[in-house]
Amino acid sequence: MIWQYINGYRDNDLDSYGINPSQQVCSGLSLPNGYVANNLDCNDNNNKIYPGASEICNALDDDCDGTIDEGFDGDGDGVTFCGGDCDDNDPQVNINMAEICDGKDNNCDGVIDDGTCAGICVDNDNDKYGLNNDPSCQNSGYDCNDNNKFANPGRPETCDTPYDDNCDGIANNGCDNDADTFNAQSDCNDYDAAINPNAIEICNSKDDNCNGLIDENGGCGDSDEDNIVDAVDICPSDPDNKCNINNTQQYITSTTSTMLSTDNGDTALQITSGDVTADTVITIQKNTVLQPNFALSTGVPTVKNIYSYSFGPEGQQFSGNIMITFNWQDADNNGREDTTNLKEDNMDMYWYNPTTSNWEAQSANCNLVDNYCTLITDHFSEYALAATEDSDGDGYSGEEDCNDNNSAINPGSIEIPGNSVDENCDSIALCDSSAAWRNQGKFVSCVAKEAEKLLKQGLITAKEKDALVSNAVRSKR
Repeated sequence: MIWQYINGYRDNDLDSYGINPSQQVCSGLSLPNGYVANNLDCNDNNNKIYPGASEICNALDDDCDGTIDEGFDGDGDGVTFCGGDCDDNDPQVNINMAEICDGKDNNCDGVIDDGTCAGICVDNDNDKYGLNNDPSCQNSGYDCNDNNKFANPGRPETCDTPYDDNCDGIANNGCDNDADTFNAQSDCNDYDAAINPNAIEICNSKDDNCNGLIDENGGCGDSDEDNIVDAVDICPSDPDNKCNINNTQQYITSTTSTMLSTDNGDTALQITSGDVTADTVITIQKNTVLQPNFALSTGVPTVKNIYSYSFGPEGQQFSGNIMITFNWQDADNNGREDTTNLKEDNMDMYWYNPTTSNWEAQSANCNLVDNYCTLITDHFSEYALAATEDSDGDGYSGEEDCNDNNSAINPGSIEIPGNSVDENCDSIALCDSSAAWRNQGKFVSCVAKEAEKLLKQGLITAKEKDALVSNAVRSKR
């Protein structure tokens, strides 16, 4: 055997890429193990970092191209979701922004509006409870979900919604949704009867017995070493899980931004509780080659489905909320979704409620400029991106508008006293003329008092106030 000095580079992590400096190695015809002929590795202590590796969002330059986390800044604000952007679809939200009164956590410190809304009642869902509990709000108490008028301190807690109805900090407080004799407080997944503190741990990448550990008994096969056991792995021989060519089914981790597409209107996402954190972002976009499903049975007026998704295992709950973003198409920018021709300002997210057998609105945050809706959730179900028809064209539709055939009646209208009409859809008709008043004077007094309030608020003119009172005087009680 011929021994010689060969120039080489140390490859400490054995990923076939070395790092400076060059060394002369006494060897045979080739370099020994631990040395290579190139110096292209930018991190020789991590065998997952090398030229050509897949870039993931982890504050590292995985592919050694000199750029960290490229492709993971969804809103182009210079901050990735794993680098401190708590809403990577909104350029006005990241760790470098100043907090303003807009119903958002602009600086990502976990506090929305953070003392910037003094004297202003922030009530985005018009349920009379403020996000900031300002004294100017009609009702006192913090609204824990100001994009959903069915969640506020005045609501009773129910077991047929996935959210915290009464804002006590515990969703489904006292409920046992999966009928496994454990309520939501002690059951780490109250939507799966096979998961509870008395369950037996099996190999399925889940915490079956709610002890905070996954598959702790050992002996679970994981052929591709991707921390997903073979029994539930979509691609058991592929650690990158790219075997699904239409990208309609995929696993995600806490540092992954995942793009899924529809398959005949139905997309499946398999996920386990240990795979996600509050930093996880799932982006859903319709595959234009595949057809959407337009059938959507709902508990509200005419709603047309654009496309729907089934997440599995259904009801999987997580310790913190994660964000799912749903995109739609509007290629001609005419303000309408391309395949349904429905108005974009009527977009919302719906989830299938198995208790009521209806699709119910989730009140997602929808961006009409960039064509997407963002849903914050701590559990998975069947979801649909849909739009409701606005028959009277007043900008309100579905369950929001209590009379979709009259544009003067909607949650944004001024309530007029004394006409038996609930103009602002709050279920109250001021000074209802159809009520059994004891005398004409009390009815007129009620109308005059409410009309004076409207005048002081600048909602009507003095002439309009006088007309209301005059009509009340001429009426017969």
